[in-house]
Amino acid sequence: MKNYKIALLVFFTLLLSCQENSDETAVLEPEAIFEKDEALDALAHQFANLLATSLKDESMRSFIKEEAVAKFDGDYDILFAAAKDKEVSGLANSRGQTLTFEEALYSSTGTARTTSDEFDQLLVQLETEYPTMQISVPDLETIAPEDWETASMTPLVAVLESDFDESTTDFVTAYDSDGNTYELSTTEDPDRVTVVIAPSERVLAFAVEEGVRVATNDCFLADPILKTQIYDYYFDDDVLIDCGGTGGGSTGGGTGGGSTATCDDENIHRLFLDKYGLKAIESWVSGAPEIWCYVYTFNDGYDTKPKKLGKWEPSRRKYINGKWWPVNGSVGNDLFDWDSGSEFVLWFWEHDPIRSILAESPSACDVECVDRCGDLYFPTPYKDWNCIPRRHDYIGVETLNLLDFGDCNEEKKYFISVSGRGNSGTFIFYTRRQY
Repeated sequence: MKNYKIALLVFFTLLLSCQENSDETAVLEPEAIFEKDEALDALAHQFANLLATSLKDESMRSFIKEEAVAKFDGDYDILFAAAKDKEVSGLANSRGQTLTFEEALYSSTGTARTTSDEFDQLLVQLETEYPTMQISVPDLETIAPEDWETASMTPLVAVLESDFDESTTDFVTAYDSDGNTYELSTTEDPDRVTVVIAPSERVLAFAVEEGVRVATNDCFLADPILKTQIYDYYFDDDVLIDCGGTGGGSTGGGTGGGSTATCDDENIHRLFLDKYGLKAIESWVSGAPEIWCYVYTFNDGYDTKPKKLGKWEPSRRKYINGKWWPVNGSVGNDLFDWDSGSEFVLWFWEHDPIRSILAESPSACDVECVDRCGDLYFPTPYKDWNCIPRRHDYIGVETLNLLDFGDCNEEKKYFISVSGRGNSGTFIFYTRRQY
């Protein structure tokens, strides 16, 4: 691993010691530092240029669309390491054998941009130095991936470089099939289909030679979703590097605890982001937002380990763009039981895993692990439940008080102002009491 170039994003410079019964109410936001890796970016641009040229061929466009729409990780993403050996329908060699994506990529571009040796070298470098590279087809305001007419629409291919920061990067470079270069705004959706080359936000690659024992959220050793001679691949949300539990709380749709006879459960069931709020927390180049919520009991201080809820992610970006979006379908999620406290703090954040990380050992953490630190008594975005380094993009905090208890099945509406990337918008959520 030490011989490989690793695109690491070093972040979370503020670390506090664990505290009990803290009176602190402010959410502390970490400073994210994004290191530039020019060699890795050069590989990404070389690949993007080749892919853009190959997309002159309708068979290649159809392949990219079909793979993206399959949504292997929940978004319109294609992990190159997993797709390179898949066959591309409609393309064959001189012996009539169907070409793989890797073979078709070179066959479609020929020697116009690269020699055979250069192409082979690029593939080796991508496999060793950029194993989590993905090809994405973002869901745009103007066109959804499912609506891409591959017979007539030839896309641009954009690159997210190693120092891409969703909060500050205003433009990304893109290529068309003729080799022309464009600068695309990250705040405004492009008016044509655009493919994006970027590190995966949802997959981690572990070096095989490190012998990493990866456990899923239930602490059983997991099989990788993909295995190569160099790396084992896992979905980042499934990984527990230190299998000591996830810190308590629910991670999804359950009904939670509490009295079923006294109507004491508070439930969250609808979310809303206006157009500018969505742009503030998640650029079009990054796909659909992944919203999480930590619920803290607050009785004159944070006095319980938070309950973790999420990830709440619409299947389409547009479903939360100026529209009400149900959490966990019509069921919703239990937030807390009013019997356990008189005041609760809800901390909402958008999940952006660290990009292109290659874990060298199961104890290599750039963010303090909650399980090793003990109970987490107040919102701390620089700590992580599973010891998987990631960014926590702060959306906002709302306090729910016993005075807002209301009647059974009464809905309550809460507004949080969000800002970022020159946008100022609104995040809204509904809660209700229920049995």
